Amino acid sequence: MSTIKVPVQGSLEVIDNFLNKEDLNTLENYLLNPNFPWYFNHGVLTPEYSKSNPMDFQFVHTFYDKYAPSSAHIEALSSLLTAIKPSALIRIKANLNPIAPKQVEHGYHVDFDFTCKTAVFYVNTNNGYTKFKTGEIVNSVANRLVVFDSNMFHTGSTTTDSFARVLINLNYFK
Repeated sequence: MSTIKVPVQGSLEVIDNFLNKEDLNTLENYLLNPNFPWYFNHGVLTPEYSKSNPMDFQFVHTFYDKYAPSSAHIEALSSLLTAIKPSALIRIKANLNPIAPKQVEHGYHVDFDFTCKTAVFYVNTNNGYTKFKTGEIVNSVANRLVVFDSNMFHTGSTTTDSFARVLINLNYFK
């Protein structure tokens, strides 16, 4: 595995080539299998916001929530969890934003308002991104991991150049 750490302003850390190619391919094939259970989420942040923005929806799969596994598919993330090395998990969910006719940002939010970490692992490459209120933008590049404090305001976007933007969002204690 050739890991490239890209320093970014503030408390962001961007790591390219995070998993080895075999682990990345296994994870990508697992999540993009036609039989993988994705669940419709009307409103990425809130249903009220989506009323004024019809492109504000996504499909999700929650692997871990409220400090406990919530999916039988959690084992599919073993290589990712081994590489991140969390001391305790809070939540893990995968997001799938289908292709959109124009790029839409979903709105700034924090994952949690207490001290913990967020890691976003990008499963595929597309023109979507994660944007931080402080101005930094991290492009969706397959096998890239961005780590930041969970109380940092950020937003995601849709993609216009790929079938979907697929990522895994992990919240944990280091």
